[in-house]
Amino acid sequence: MIKTFLFCLGPLLCGLLIFVLCGRQSQQLPLDSGTRILMVGDSHPLTSLDDSLIEGAVNLAQSGEHLLYSHQVLKHLLGMMPNVEQVVLGLSYHSFTKSFDRAVMQSSKLNTMYPRYFQVLDKEAISDIADSPREYARLILRVMLKSILKEEDRFPFIGKFSPMTENELEEDVVQVAVQRHYYQPDGEELEFSKLQLKYLDKIISLCKQQEVELVIFSAPIHDSYSAQIPEKFRQHFDGLMAGKLSNLTHLDFHHFELPDSCYLDGDHINLHGAAVVSPIVDRKLRSRR
Repeated sequence: MIKTFLFCLGPLLCGLLIFVLCGRQSQQLPLDSGTRILMVGDSHPLTSLDDSLIEGAVNLAQSGEHLLYSHQVLKHLLGMMPNVEQVVLGLSYHSFTKSFDRAVMQSSKLNTMYPRYFQVLDKEAISDIADSPREYARLILRVMLKSILKEEDRFPFIGKFSPMTENELEEDVVQVAVQRHYYQPDGEELEFSKLQLKYLDKIISLCKQQEVELVIFSAPIHDSYSAQIPEKFRQHFDGLMAGKLSNLTHLDFHHFELPDSCYLDGDHINLHGAAVVSPIVDRKLRSRR
């Protein structure tokens, strides 16, 4: 009886939410119609790719963005932006660990992520996120509340370049990132994320369908972070690049030489690093068109 009620409640809440959001969706997307490059992914492209230095590009990346969300954003936008020629997807050694699944499974993360992307989620993505009718109803209610209370944020699924000025390469800062990306709380290495791989395949298929070139971007990482990456994650990423991604252009800046002053922390560059990397990315992308 309770399950039936919750299943019925979900569509009703969705209908109410669509009514709340309809005014927003009628607003024009804050993206130039002449945009030729969409850049998506997590905090690596977010802090590395200054789209003001990359001709025709818009950086849509957001911190902690799972490939499920990247796919849904691209699926929503590519059908509306016929001039897009290239998609730049940020990927690195940490991209396929189960640490990313926290964004779609862990309640504390989900409470933020789900409302941010709800407008662009399809049924399959929703089912991959909410594994019970009760959870589904709870998330819809949360989206409704955020939509009503935060009217100024009309397109929260659209990120933007984040110019960071900090410089924190202390050993404990780097260690925290390594532990978060590759290890469980008990010290065991994390498993690989099947969900990340599933939506990587979907992004590849979507770009082929839309006749858009998919380019992989790997941001610079500091030696102090790189040295602590477990070998199995290096091998897995390198295997993907040599296998299913071998026909794609890989802008690999993993070991690009930068002074310490260009790093935000062990696995992100700051504004100064972005000012070096972005013009190089611009030249490489223009050479592909």
